[in-house]
Amino acid sequence: MSQHATLTLDTIVARRAGIMSAQVGNETATMNVEKGMYYGIDDVGTRIWELVETPCAVSEICEELTEQYDVDIDTCRQDVIRFLGVLLDAEILD
Repeated sequence: MSQHATLTLDTIVARRAGIMSAQVGNETATMNVEKGMYYGIDDVGTRIWELVETPCAVSEICEELTEQYDVDIDTCRQDVIRFLGVLLDAEILD
């Protein structure tokens, strides 16, 4: 079952321990070694990946992104929750 339905703006998220990642240009490659799964993250996703290096609330991520990118807060919230849900489902976030 997808976990993004349980995400709220108050949810604290962080990188899962043991997840390998490397920046490749403006993108990031991550790998869940336990599952043997590789994931490519685009430039905005890479910024989110940087922000979740330490635990933070979904709302904090959205505030940071709306300051850095030309996106309205409602669209940002929807997109961030969807993206974080994918990362949770991939078991590379806690």
